[in-house]
Amino acid sequence: MAGLILYSVNPRSLGVLPQWTTAINEAERLECNCIHLNPFHPTTQTGKIKDGAQQSGSLYAITDHFAINPEFCEQDAVVSKTQLHDFIRNAHGRKLRVMADLVLGHVAIDHPLVKSNPEFFRRNADGTLYIGGPVDDPWSDVATIDYENPAAWNYFLGEQGYWLRLMDYYLDLGFNAFRCDAVYWLPQLVWEQVLNYAHRRNPDIIILAETLGLSGQDAELMQEALREVDSRIIYDLAYDDVGRNWDGKDATTLNQGRAGRVDCVSHFGTLGFVDSHDFAPRAKLLRDVYKDTREATADIKIAMQCLRDYAVACFTNNSVLIPRGFQWCIESNTGVFRQQVTPEFFQQLKADRRAVPTALNIGPALAEMHELRGKIPHDARVRVSNAVVTDSPYLAAIQCDFHNHDDDRVLASIILLLNTAMQHGAQKFPETWWRGLKEAQSNAQRIQFGPDMKNRAGITGVAILVVPGDHMQRMALNQRQAPAAKPGDELNLVA
Repeated sequence: MAGLILYSVNPRSLGVLPQWTTAINEAERLECNCIHLNPFHPTTQTGKIKDGAQQSGSLYAITDHFAINPEFCEQDAVVSKTQLHDFIRNAHGRKLRVMADLVLGHVAIDHPLVKSNPEFFRRNADGTLYIGGPVDDPWSDVATIDYENPAAWNYFLGEQGYWLRLMDYYLDLGFNAFRCDAVYWLPQLVWEQVLNYAHRRNPDIIILAETLGLSGQDAELMQEALREVDSRIIYDLAYDDVGRNWDGKDATTLNQGRAGRVDCVSHFGTLGFVDSHDFAPRAKLLRDVYKDTREATADIKIAMQCLRDYAVACFTNNSVLIPRGFQWCIESNTGVFRQQVTPEFFQQLKADRRAVPTALNIGPALAEMHELRGKIPHDARVRVSNAVVTDSPYLAAIQCDFHNHDDDRVLASIILLLNTAMQHGAQKFPETWWRGLKEAQSNAQRIQFGPDMKNRAGITGVAILVVPGDHMQRMALNQRQAPAAKPGDELNLVA
């Protein structure tokens, strides 16, 4: 199964381990089913230039994979490990998976192995350490493992190898989902070895491949990593950035962007997102767009656009990711370097959003989306198409059909009506569908997670309509039942 509604949490936003229960409570309120923790291990003291500034302590530059970062410990190592185990057990008890990051391509540049076994790491012709990563963001705080060196391969992947012992460490703590960092930068045999080892210990784990920037050639290589139990591709999910980059594209364009790339490298399809730790927050970018707009009006536009784009990410993919802070339209960077994120900042942000009514507190609307998404079978694959021609040139209609993984039956369909030009105001709801809405007046305010629709105020951000299929002959939101749909019926439930 897949169907993750993933709450991604930077542990530096939580503080010490006893405070991490906050993430469980928030994930429950958002109707998520999995918590993803960025790496929680001790980090490098070596700095690097990031976004024009000297940064240090990246969570992904790890100096000891078998220890917990002292930043998160209020007691000794033994007690802290017990507290982490208890956190994961608590999450499981509340029906939440917990996902760990697998960072297998590099270690921190000041990891003890770099000094004790320098031959394990890639070198330039002059003997200096090779610096990997993107050209515009070189990974100068890490040392890249040389998997072509048999000694390095044996150390990390041989019997009782370093990475296999790390998987034991994670599985013993209770992690039951894993994010494979920079998956296509490594030989696929690395992932095949480590993930099959994990599957043998726990066949129920879910594997997410971080595939940002994936090329067609990389996708072909990823298809070579197979599960030994059934010879299917080893990755359950792969990243898709359609929600983040959606700008009014129709379904045809969305399909072309995925073809031969992310759809073919994972068993259940893709995971969508709008924000992540790799990018500036959407709300921050939108604040710049609406900088000349009255603050209260700008807040509404920012909230509606965040919800609109998140709906695209949520329903055009098998799974979806929401980073901590998105539910409050966070406008500050939530990077992985030391001092970029503090628990005090998040506590204040949360308090500010709750202190006075504000459009920027979009958590309840996200929870409604997630509740609806959770009713769809988790293993369904999604196909998108253009729904109908709408009455407005600024209103896009995308149909998301959820297909049975085994026999291709359509289990349910979601139609997204999306305002593509918010500067032109609310768009009129398609006339041919209005009769169905009038039969669901009690649900009308939930249509678009925004202004009241009972007087046809129009679509400010997104309207979500549900067409029940084989699996969803009756859909309910907030315990309200809608009539079962028959072929040719008006759309009978608006969420």
